[in-house]
Formats: sequence, C-alpha cells, structure tokens
Amino acid sequence: MGAALLSTPDLLCNILSSLVREVGEKYEIGISVKIRLLKTEEETKTLVERLCKTGITGLTIHCRTREMRKAERAIREQLKMVGDVCREAGVACLMNGDVDDRAHAEKLASDYGVDGGMIATAAEKNPSIFRPVSEGGPAGWKEVVREYMIAALDVENRWGNTKFLLAQMMPGKEQGSRGLGQARNYEHVCQILDLDDLVEKAKGVDALLGTTERLTKAEQKAQAKATNPQGQKSKQKGKLMVNLPRVADGVDAGT
Repeated sequence: MGAALLSTPDLLCNILSSLVREVGEKYEIGISVKIRLLKTEEETKTLVERLCKTGITGLTIHCRTREMRKAERAIREQLKMVGDVCREAGVACLMNGDVDDRAHAEKLASDYGVDGGMIATAAEKNPSIFRPVSEGGPAGWKEVVREYMIAALDVENRWGNTKFLLAQMMPGKEQGSRGLGQARNYEHVCQILDLDDLVEKAKGVDALLGTTERLTKAEQKAQAKATNPQGQKSKQKGKLMVNLPRVADGVDAGT
C-alpha cells in the first residue's frame, strides 16, 4: 500500500506536508519518508525534489523498483543522484537494499555520498551486524542464537515467533537447523542446540506458555490414526462430527 503512493505523488506530498505541519512542527518531531526507485532516473529525481520541499528531515531510498522482490539485487545507479538532491535540500539521506552489515553500510555511504544505511533482512539473520569492527564486528551464528534464546526466555516470548526467528538465524546446513523444524517448545530447542544451562528456565517458560506437551504434526497424525484408524464419521444432533483425539490447546505459528 505504501509503494502504491508512488503512483499518486500529489497525495504522497500532501500527506507528508500535513504530517510536518500537524505533527513535526507542533511537537518538534522530524518526519521522514521511505520510497522505492521509479522507472527512470529523471522520474525518481523529480519525485525526490518534490518530497524534499514538504519539510521532511529524512529520506530513505530503497534501491529497488516497486515491482522488484528482495531476491533481486539492489540497483545503485541512481543512489548518488538521490543523495545529491537531498543534501542540497538539507535532508538526511539513507539507502536501503542489500546492505550486509555496519562496515558495508559505511562504505556504501562513503562511495555514494549518502548519510547512512538501513538494514532489514540481514539484521533478522544476525542482529550483531550493527556492532563495529573495533568491538569485534558481527558475531557467529551460535553466539547470536544463544543471546537471542536468553532474551526470548527472559521476556517469555511467544514460542512460534521465537522458532521463526531462530530459523532465520541458523544456517540451513547446520545439524541444529535440520532438527529445528521438529522442535515443539523451548526445552526441546535447548536440547537440540546443546544449551544445557538454559534447559531448566526453558521448562518454566514452556509451562507458563502452555507449550510443555505440544505434539508435532506427525505425532498428531499417528495419534489420530491409532484412535480412529478408519477415519469413521458419525452424526450427532444433525451435525457431521469426526472422532479425533484432543490435543494441547494453542496454535504454533512456526510449524
């Protein structure tokens, strides 16, 4: 929906002008905008010039067109132009798209004359990418996963969300990654990753979240087959009923 505003620049500029007037100036808050590239450099330049006149303090340019997916490499040919336009207008300019870590962002900023970088996908895989080289740089995936597990247990994070993010952080070819898909709760994943010192805390969080006795899909199917091997159906009070075993309450978004 946000990218759709690129097709209605008048509306986009009106929205930003209103935000600057009613929020930015009133409460002394900087208003920024993030856009994608248009089809031609001239079209992008015209839009950026208009946006900078709305009173915004920052502009982030995602170096892909609206039609491009994240698997397609970012386009940087227009980046210097966008940075120049923003600088002339006194607007901070950040670039987004295929920025790997802090050092990479700093190099791109220097090469293309922009003020910094925005990182999304790479940060999901490894949140430590923002750590400067002087402090050790990005950490290995095992250290990152351990720190994330400690944080997730401390805040009693929803198990499905934790499992999803662990899948982003762990290399697919690692032994632990292959077992992650079968992990049913915090205790199980601590055993898979050899995080023995976190097991007791994991048990407590599982009990609190109700994930202690969660069955895998394979186990649910096996239990259903054992209870009702022929999948017999019966009618009760005019409704079609299927005899299935009761399983633990809750939905696991990670499976």
